Amino acid sequence: MMKKLFFLCILFSFTLITCKKDDSKTNTITYDNLNTKNVSKIALGSCFLQQFFTAEIYDEIDKKNPEVFLGLGDMIYSDEFFGGGTHDTDWAQYLTGRYNELGTMPPFQSFRSKYPIHAIWDDHDYGMNNAAGEFMNKNISKDVFFNFWNLPKSGKRWERNGIYDVFYYGDDAHRVQLLFLDLRWNLDNPGPEPIAVITDQTKKMMSDEQWNWVKEELKKPAKIRIICSSTQFCTEHNGYETWANFPHEQERMYQTIKDAKAEHLFFLSGDVHIAEVNKRTPVGLYPIWDFTSSGMAQLHGTNTQPSQYRVGQAFDKNNFGTLDIDWSGSSPSVKFTAFDDKGVELMQQSVSMADLKLP
Repeated sequence: MMKKLFFLCILFSFTLITCKKDDSKTNTITYDNLNTKNVSKIALGSCFLQQFFTAEIYDEIDKKNPEVFLGLGDMIYSDEFFGGGTHDTDWAQYLTGRYNELGTMPPFQSFRSKYPIHAIWDDHDYGMNNAAGEFMNKNISKDVFFNFWNLPKSGKRWERNGIYDVFYYGDDAHRVQLLFLDLRWNLDNPGPEPIAVITDQTKKMMSDEQWNWVKEELKKPAKIRIICSSTQFCTEHNGYETWANFPHEQERMYQTIKDAKAEHLFFLSGDVHIAEVNKRTPVGLYPIWDFTSSGMAQLHGTNTQPSQYRVGQAFDKNNFGTLDIDWSGSSPSVKFTAFDDKGVELMQQSVSMADLKLP
């Protein structure tokens, strides 16, 4: 009996040892900035020249009842009508003043009190026109940006080189990933417009640090992935700012998506003062869509450039966009709609996440 009991104790101990969880192999998924509220309506826009402020566009966005608003860059303009230059004497005070021109307007105050706003910058709220990584006041710009958008001066976003970040909405079955890229902080200046295609593959749009972060975030489970890019991703090269100026960086994005095995992904973009849709189908990848909403209050009339990847028509007028997410089917679908500042529909495009799967 004692031998039998001893044998059972040894067997039990061995079972505990072999079944014990190996913490070194545990892949615990952590989500930064997770809000478990499910969302089905997102509004977006960019390029709001505060001197051309009109309250009606915020009224029209409000009528669409979005659950969150995405600011895709140039949400204020620091350099228009103010003499240009670098404003070295007191950049913090100067840039704060430009933000306050928007922030003190009652219609905007009312709007931001109703909706969560997630924003990224582009050149005009980062610094000067086409400002890149060498901009001397970028640390001050970051501080002012965080102040205006009421972001904490601590945590991962504050500690990063740049202001890129990620936000998640929804439970496991309805998770939406919002990846905001910083395309200014480490941008290698491509030179004056018209910009030539960059053939030097050492020239970057983002740091390796940000690229690695993108890859790790794309590995996390999500039903819909939205990359918010202040610069258009899918348009063809046209001499102005676009990812097509850095074809090796576009290819790196395609490879990053493949390496992360990330599906259900598309882009939102701003910058160009038009509303349009572009689509590319890279080798070995699903179609990549780029929905552009740009020019909430801007100069218009000569901004539309050729793009072989354009789907439908481009609209060169004040506009904002919405994303309607349909969760009812076996696979969610997204409808992008662009509206003018009177709320008139300009265009729409629907995409099923079932079509955005790796081959």
